[in-house]
Amino acid sequence: MVLYGRFPSHKGCKKSIWDGSFLSGQHITFKIFLMLPLYWVYSVSVGITAGEAKVSKVTAIQWYQHFRDICSRWLVQNPLRLGGPGTVVQIDESIITQPKYGVGHVVRE
Repeated sequence: MVLYGRFPSHKGCKKSIWDGSFLSGQHITFKIFLMLPLYWVYSVSVGITAGEAKVSKVTAIQWYQHFRDICSRWLVQNPLRLGGPGTVVQIDESIITQPKYGVGHVVRE
């Protein structure tokens, strides 16, 4: 579904409401655009996402990468700060192991 509107300055020409946005020139419907980030947030596999949204796996992979880029850009611009004035934060290493195939010795800390 591509939404069009008539604008007085364009003298009756139709113009997509997506013009000027990052969806400009994309060949996906609004419904699919809403599905892709939802599936990404819920960690749905690319194959299932491509099938459900009726897009190619390449398209799903590209959108997933776009969403990761957006999140990573935000995290770089807004770094997470632990602690604060008068607060001591101590970070220690953790050893979390699990025997492969339930076989093997238990690793001691």
